[in-house]
Amino acid sequence: MIQKKRTKPLKLLVLEAFMRRLPATHAKQQEAEAELAKVRAGYLGEHSLDFYLRLLPEQEYLILHDLRLLDRDYYFQMDTLILHSSMLLILEVKHISGELSFDQDFQQLIRSNEHGQEVFRDPVSQVDRQARQLMRWLQQHECKQVPVHDLVVLTNDRSLVRANPHDARMEKVIRSAGLLPHIERLSGGKALLSKRDMTGLAERLIQQHRPASYRVLEKFMVQPQELLAGVHCPQCKRMGMTQIKRIWRCLRCGHRSRDAHYESLQDYALLLKPQAGNKELRSFLGITCERLMLRMLDEMELPHTGNGRGRVYQIGAGMSGI
Repeated sequence: MIQKKRTKPLKLLVLEAFMRRLPATHAKQQEAEAELAKVRAGYLGEHSLDFYLRLLPEQEYLILHDLRLLDRDYYFQMDTLILHSSMLLILEVKHISGELSFDQDFQQLIRSNEHGQEVFRDPVSQVDRQARQLMRWLQQHECKQVPVHDLVVLTNDRSLVRANPHDARMEKVIRSAGLLPHIERLSGGKALLSKRDMTGLAERLIQQHRPASYRVLEKFMVQPQELLAGVHCPQCKRMGMTQIKRIWRCLRCGHRSRDAHYESLQDYALLLKPQAGNKELRSFLGITCERLMLRMLDEMELPHTGNGRGRVYQIGAGMSGI
């Protein structure tokens, strides 16, 4: 049973908003596109794994996706954590194409394709570290001690894996199709947790989860004034919708919408900050009329503080993905 569902990562939402607002001729365009493609591929890989996880008996397993916990002074994040009465299992999901070489000596993963070579962090070492941190977290929170296992799951069927045949760590690297037999083998031990224990642990883990922030403007060294202003089309995602008689119209694809500004306000919250006043939002959406902006904000019934021109709206409240 899924206790914490897989949702679109905040980093992916932020990068998508960033690409909508970054001018096509901007110097950071290519770098940002590459980062978006990498994050999107990772999410698609994790999502593809759900097909196999749904085949697990719901009464025996609890599944938590995208869990980020504090271990002393540092956070650690797990793609998927599976709870069973006999063990806990961490899955580190990788959706990387090309020829993959696991370098044991330098603990790195090298991807080779027609574009050359690219070095990634070693996922085996990464998930092993997560397992150690989770064990320490369980001890710190006085939870029942159970074996913690970890696996690296390669979800891209087109990747070619190369590794040292004497590297025992490769026992932890599997393809998606081999996941269920591995889970069944690892969960074949003595039951140490009752169903009540499992549910309580899952609730505590979710309670302690802290999502990561992602400051994309700082990462790519882009100033807010460099972003494109305007309301983007929910259909074609292009910028520059116009409003006629309370209807937003896209001049590119012809799409019409009454609430297209909702997604553009979400862009503001994702890229800049979750709260703003009328003037700031008008500038971001490219709206010149103060009363028009005030009417749209009032209709959204967003939480706010202050009065008059000093009113500040909580843009992220109640909006998808914020």
